[in-house]
Amino acid sequence: DTEIACCLPLAGQTLESLRAGYSATKRYELRRGENKALTSRWLATEAGLSTFYELLRLNLQKFDAEPVHTLGELHDFMFDRLKDEVRFLGVFDPAGAMVAGACLFYFAQTNTLHTQYLAVDTRIRAYAPSAFLYDGVIQAGLEIGASAVSFGTSTFEHGHVLNVGLIQNKEGFGCVHTLNRIFTKRY
Repeated sequence: DTEIACCLPLAGQTLESLRAGYSATKRYELRRGENKALTSRWLATEAGLSTFYELLRLNLQKFDAEPVHTLGELHDFMFDRLKDEVRFLGVFDPAGAMVAGACLFYFAQTNTLHTQYLAVDTRIRAYAPSAFLYDGVIQAGLEIGASAVSFGTSTFEHGHVLNVGLIQNKEGFGCVHTLNRIFTKRY
């Protein structure tokens, strides 16, 4: 099987040059978030991680799904086992409520920042925290000197069905397509 994924090359880019590659809609949505005084910051506490996890669970409920990792596993990743490879980013409204968040894996071998989980409070309609989140992930990639940000696959049913809305969203940030081959080891 093959899945289509999206990544954004960062090498030689600045935040300004990358933002110039966003679609007009994404630039507008980003300005809406800025006008609503959204901020982003790294999550560094158990409480922040728990808030992110609840937001993620709410996000996945619309697909009748649960996160692949438990809160305990994410805690283990953040504070112990993968503390140098996993970071969590939160987007906050002016009152301090988390409105979006990301779990990011850094793969040193390929110098790639990968979005494992993105979660947005879908009850918010007045502005687009997802655009602010994507932009924050891109900024994080630039900050750590990554050569690319991987926004993951845009398919389901083992690559047989394309999630058109999802891939169009990623393309709006200037992402390019890559193919992931899936291999199964049989015993």
